[in-house]
Amino acid sequence: MLLNNYLYNILIKYLWNCLDNIQFNDDNSVIQFNEHRKWCLSSVSLVCWNFYKITRSLNDSISLSSEKIDLFLQYKNKNSIFSNINTNQLYSLHIDIVSPLTISESILSSLFNNINILSLRFPSNHGSIQLSPTIHHETVKQNNKSIRQLTINYNDDLSIFDSESFILTLLSLKSLEHVCLKVGSDPATFKLLISLPSYCSQITTLELVDYDSNGSISWEYLNSPQTLFGQCLSKLTNLKSLKIELKGTIAFLQMLDQFQDHLLAYLKTDVQLKRLSLFRRLLLMNSKPLLEFLFQQYQCLEELEIGSNYIFPIEIPFKKLSLTVRNRLDDQIIQSFNRVKSLTLYNKPQFNRSYNGECDILTRVIQLNQIACLSITFQVGFLLIVNNQLIEAINNNQTLQYLYITGNIKSKEKLSQLLDIHPTIRNKI
Repeated sequence: MLLNNYLYNILIKYLWNCLDNIQFNDDNSVIQFNEHRKWCLSSVSLVCWNFYKITRSLNDSISLSSEKIDLFLQYKNKNSIFSNINTNQLYSLHIDIVSPLTISESILSSLFNNINILSLRFPSNHGSIQLSPTIHHETVKQNNKSIRQLTINYNDDLSIFDSESFILTLLSLKSLEHVCLKVGSDPATFKLLISLPSYCSQITTLELVDYDSNGSISWEYLNSPQTLFGQCLSKLTNLKSLKIELKGTIAFLQMLDQFQDHLLAYLKTDVQLKRLSLFRRLLLMNSKPLLEFLFQQYQCLEELEIGSNYIFPIEIPFKKLSLTVRNRLDDQIIQSFNRVKSLTLYNKPQFNRSYNGECDILTRVIQLNQIACLSITFQVGFLLIVNNQLIEAINNNQTLQYLYITGNIKSKEKLSQLLDIHPTIRNKI
């Protein structure tokens, strides 16, 4: 009897991914092994259309270092099974720029011209990327109409100067919709951010992530919030999703009030964000006017992630709401979660490990929320001790469909047994 498609999906992915644990002595052995691996995958894809969709999902991305691109193209262009990696159907490409990389015609046509997601990571100060002198920047813009998401990831010590020209060319692509800047301490990265409207005013998603351990970029953002919001974000008129994840340094805290005031003024303009993520894991946001606006008045917002010292009763029908919270939440606030379809709570307790407030807050959330399609994700801060009150709350909630609990759980077996027999909960531990 044939297995159903769900089990086939699990089986094929397991067989594919388990091969990643095999160790090799050199790069040639890796690529030769991948030839056989891709051949197996291609063979499975011929069984039926469902198998093709499964195998296709495993064969649509490449992760390479800049040193190995030539080796990859050498094997791909041979008349071998490895050519089954169809770069015309690639979905994503990730490159670690560990050495100077010059983009040639062959690299451009084989890797860059047909992908949807491009990620460039600069893990050291030895890496840079630029176009071959024989390729004009306008040629790249005209030929590449597929890249929709671009991630630029710099480490703390790297200057973008050597790579700036090619990066600006990528930012000029008309197809670009999503830009993620993960940047270090080089002030040029802040200038790059401010110049975004000149190159990609059409983008709908922007992520700003500070990877500098000293919070240097955070200082730039906070010291010039009028520049960030006035000269950059306000000019990205198509923006629908914004993520800001900065460091919680002393300098950050000193400038936070001014930053929040400018953020509130920006949101009160004509901007119609659907998704907003602010300092998701840090309990920093403390402007009551800003938080009241986000929780109760900003009606266009559908998804919100925030680390906040204050939470107001929810008056917006969020599709997704992610909060970093302390142990104590007022019942009025918990009851207002009924307006949220998918709720995620990251718990950051102020108490010691012997206090079971984590179980208390989860119990109250489940008790006071009885709406259809309810999904709750709860990340334990210290220790969740499963008690009878929590078990009873889960048993009595007949609308809960998904319950995800991550972290240190005591009596996890008891909880798992309950979820296995619960009539409405679909996921099982």
